[in-house]
Amino acid sequence: MISVKKYSKKCTPSIQSSFAVLLLITMLLVVSGCSTTAPNSSVNSSTSTSEEIANNNKPTEQQELTYKTALLALDSKDFETAETLLLELKTSNPSLSGPWANLGLIRLIQKQPVEAEAYLLKALQLNPRLAKAQNLMGLIATHNKQLGEAEKYYKQAIEINNDYSNAHYNLALLYDIYLQDIEQAAKHYRIYSTLTNDTDTETLSWLEHLESTLKQQL
Repeated sequence: MISVKKYSKKCTPSIQSSFAVLLLITMLLVVSGCSTTAPNSSVNSSTSTSEEIANNNKPTEQQELTYKTALLALDSKDFETAETLLLELKTSNPSLSGPWANLGLIRLIQKQPVEAEAYLLKALQLNPRLAKAQNLMGLIATHNKQLGEAEKYYKQAIEINNDYSNAHYNLALLYDIYLQDIEQAAKHYRIYSTLTNDTDTETLSWLEHLESTLKQQL
C-alpha cells in the first residue's frame, strides 16, 4: 500500500509540487477485478451488469491468476514485475479495463502524467465505472491546471461510489486550495472524515477551522 504525504493546508502548493503531494493515494489498486464492460456503458448508469462484465472477452483463468499476481506485485511496490504482467495482459486481452487502469497508476506513481492519462482514458473507455480511475484522472487534470475537469472527474468518482473517501478528500482539497469554495470544501472534508472514522487528525483539525470560519460568516 502506498501513501502520499499531505501538505499543510495552511500553505498554498505549486501545481508542480501538488502532483506529488496533492492526493492521498492510499488505495494502490485501481481495480480489484480484471473486468471489461460493453462499449456503450455510461458513467451515469446505476449499475454494471453481469452481462457487461461477462461478455465474449471474459478473462481466462490464467489471465485472472496473472492479474492477481500483478496486483500483489503492486501492493508490494514491485512496479517492474507488475508492469510486465499488466503489459502481457493488455496484449493478450486488450478489452480488460483493469490492466490499463493499473498501468496508468504505475505511470502516475512514476510521475509520467501523459502516459498515465492515455492508459486511464483507455480503461475508462472500456469501463467508465472505475471510480478510482476517475479519481486518478482528477489528479492529472489538477496537475494540468484543468480545474473544471478535475472537479468533474472527482464528482464522477463519487457518483459511482459515494463511500470513496479519497475522492471526497481530493474534491475538498480542490475546493479549498484552488477554487476557494470553503463551504464545499468543508462539506467534502466532513464526508471524508466520517468515512475514515476521524482518524486523519490533521484534516479533522483543518475542517474544524473551516467550519468555524463559516459560522462566523453567518
